Amino acid sequence: MAAPATYRVLDTRIGTSIENAGSTDLLAHHKSDLSTEDVISRLSVAADAVPIGRLILICHSGHSTDGEWWIKLGKTGIGTRDLHKLRPLVGRFAGPNPSIELRACWIVTNPGGKPTDTLPAARSGAALCHGIADMLNVDVYGSDTAQPGPCGLFWLGGMSDDGLMEDWNDAGATARRELEMRGECSEGPWTGKVYRFRPQKPGAEIVRRPR
Repeated sequence: MAAPATYRVLDTRIGTSIENAGSTDLLAHHKSDLSTEDVISRLSVAADAVPIGRLILICHSGHSTDGEWWIKLGKTGIGTRDLHKLRPLVGRFAGPNPSIELRACWIVTNPGGKPTDTLPAARSGAALCHGIADMLNVDVYGSDTAQPGPCGLFWLGGMSDDGLMEDWNDAGATARRELEMRGECSEGPWTGKVYRFRPQKPGAEIVRRPR
């Protein structure tokens, strides 16, 4: 079996390409018919040949009026009520410390409490992190603040029906000349406090030096 690799998935609400993209980097096109299930299926197929050691998801988070938090990947997304979408990735991770990094803003949010609470609020971001960790048997990392990441994009001001920023577009030829913006994104350094959620372990812990 091949050695575990780092995979990166970029939702195109964030950017148009991944910096220094390799064979284990994927784009999740939100303005196509590419559903979250399609994204996960492609990951699963790739990981059947080269297992996942570290999965970095660069995407937006969002929440509904009833407090349901989710991450956006492709046309749809993943929240606590549809964790089943991740089942194709069960058994696709390997290595000594397999992990998922949710590079989504405020994803560890736990309304009325803290991310470290043993029992986070139902459907909260913290509950989502716990659910992913338990289902896939991997450590899940997330932050309590915005994750700007180095991206060469401008936001044109459009909002989707669920309140998320929808219309990120390339800055255009003039802006590229003036600002050298390429439309590329990478995960970049973490900002804010970073929390680790471990499978089948209540609560979360602050990671002082996340990788």
